[in-house]
Amino acid sequence: MPLFVAQSDIVIVEDPNVPASEVVELYAASGVHRATDDLARIERMIQHSDIIITVRHAGKLIGLGRAITDHAFCCYMADLAVHRDYQRNGIGKAIVDALKAKLHDDISIMLLANPEAMDFNPPIGFQKVGNCWIMPRTH
Repeated sequence: MPLFVAQSDIVIVEDPNVPASEVVELYAASGVHRATDDLARIERMIQHSDIIITVRHAGKLIGLGRAITDHAFCCYMADLAVHRDYQRNGIGKAIVDALKAKLHDDISIMLLANPEAMDFNPPIGFQKVGNCWIMPRTH
């Protein structure tokens, strides 16, 4: 059952079984930088995510939110990807709203954004913070 329906041909649902090949296509079309040449790694990312929200337009994957959470205190939004042709139309906010609907109000959502996406996030409710550390992956 859809979590949110903006139009009759745009549907947002929780989909833990989204095909990795479709996710790779979306990453390429959205500007999200991931190891798209390593399909097995993308499959592991999907398999070990706690919540995956997808957005489809007439069946085509145009948006994805992927999160890891302890369901008690925090939620890390590992991906917020929207196809370039659909960006700045509320799809990203709808994904975040669908994720928030799956969580309790006492859970913080954290997002590590690509530099190109820094302007997208404040309007959808995220606040920039300076108290975060990252240990980058080696490959």
